[in-house]
Amino acid sequence: MKKLIAIIVLLVTVTVSAQDKKPHHKHKKADFTPEQQAIIKTKKMTLALDLNKSQQDKILKINTDLAHERAENKAKWKENKAKGIKLTDDQKFELINTKLDKQIAIQNEMKDILSQEQFEQWKKVKKKMFKERKHKAAKIKKHKKMEKIRKHKKAEKLRPATPVEK
Repeated sequence: MKKLIAIIVLLVTVTVSAQDKKPHHKHKKADFTPEQQAIIKTKKMTLALDLNKSQQDKILKINTDLAHERAENKAKWKENKAKGIKLTDDQKFELINTKLDKQIAIQNEMKDILSQEQFEQWKKVKKKMFKERKHKAAKIKKHKKMEKIRKHKKAEKLRPATPVEK
């Protein structure tokens, strides 16, 4: 009787620990409109760089244009993904080239709008955010890779054993 109870407890423990655990840290990102995104970004910049009203207005326009452009690109990307369309190397090159040209133009506009000290501070903040984004992307990539390995191992365990040939 004791052995039976021990086996049942062992089975329950193994079953509970083998269940697929989903990460609890996933939070739904707020779905702001491009205008709301631009306002938030401009206010954060105002706090970080101590912008005056004129600077705020000019930067709000830039941020609004960028937010609209991001929304359009996101919609195109989702549409292409749904259709299963993959970009060619030439299309990827053109996309990256256009993005970098846009970044250079924005940097030049910021140089005209901001004072020298504000511009240096803006560049520092931008560089820091780039590093954080890169680190976060690497972390996500590692997590996805581990999930793929876990699913593969789980599938192997569930696969019926093949009979040994004599």
